[in-house]
Amino acid sequence: MILTRADTLESVPVLNHRAAAQGFTITFTIIAWACSLFRLHTRFFVIRSPWWDDLFIVLALLSNTTGSIIYCILPKYGSGTRHMSTMTVGEVNAFLRVFYVGSATYPFSLTVIKLAVLFQYLRIFKTGSKRRAASKVLILVTAIWGLIYTFLAWVPCAPPSDMWNIGKPGRHCWGFASSSLAEALGFYISHSVSTTVLDFVIFLLPMHLFFQADTQKNTRVALLCLFGLGTIVNLCSIGRLIYSLTPTLNSFGDLTWNNATPTGLAVIEINLAAVCAALPIFWPVLKEKWGRITVTYEVRVTSEDSKYSRPWSLPSQVRDGPPEKIELAESPRTVMRSSSEGGYWNPEATLKV
Repeated sequence: MILTRADTLESVPVLNHRAAAQGFTITFTIIAWACSLFRLHTRFFVIRSPWWDDLFIVLALLSNTTGSIIYCILPKYGSGTRHMSTMTVGEVNAFLRVFYVGSATYPFSLTVIKLAVLFQYLRIFKTGSKRRAASKVLILVTAIWGLIYTFLAWVPCAPPSDMWNIGKPGRHCWGFASSSLAEALGFYISHSVSTTVLDFVIFLLPMHLFFQADTQKNTRVALLCLFGLGTIVNLCSIGRLIYSLTPTLNSFGDLTWNNATPTGLAVIEINLAAVCAALPIFWPVLKEKWGRITVTYEVRVTSEDSKYSRPWSLPSQVRDGPPEKIELAESPRTVMRSSSEGGYWNPEATLKV
């Protein structure tokens, strides 16, 4: 890490350290990939019923991975390691060029993950139900919302290269890249708030199942986990917004130093959102498979008082044998099945001494 003398007099945020930033990013990205691959395996090879929501998951993986790679290499260009005031114009331009690609993947990733969840709802809610109609409305709203913010992220200036050519006279930019601090903050706040509201509505939509009398316990647990992860996703978004708007941490004034933490929270947010989209698909199948390979043994030790329970009454060939010799008899195996969890073997073994 390159630090100036002024840097040594202030505390360095955790995600400003290259090792911490890369460690968090790689860990959460691997988790998101693992869950998403489990989901795709379940859809394609277990239930053999892929649909549009699986396509959105693939797009989210590709976009999220691109953003994660960019975030891992950003410290090389000064992110979290240097204040922008200590960098040359050429160094700032190089940082902004890489930052542009990474930041543009963020709204697209959020959009396709939301669409994956909503298209998944269409497979759950009954035709003609109010929640199915609400899902369709949210799909339309999310698509329009994502199209607008993704376009503004990929085309922040005219031409887009003005985004990183800060020394060019007559730059014409808007949104996050605007030279007006009020406009840039307004764009940032509107995106963060709208993201939080959409996430909250989407994750709340199936929660009525939790209160239905015929809902199984496992379904309630899954819904709680889903809502819990969704809450963490929203907290990351809110924390990123609060951090960016804190006067002493305003990322717009020192993009290289102060923006490392909000960018890291954005990476965590997207990866957890991908886990939320994948968890309801593969978890029931994984739980059933695990139950099938889990074997429970019930061991019962019995003692019988018979004529052979006294050593002097045993036949000579048994009495003279090893005293620790025992007989293991296995009773007939029984199958215990559950309509929701599949079946698993539960063999009972009895030790007779």
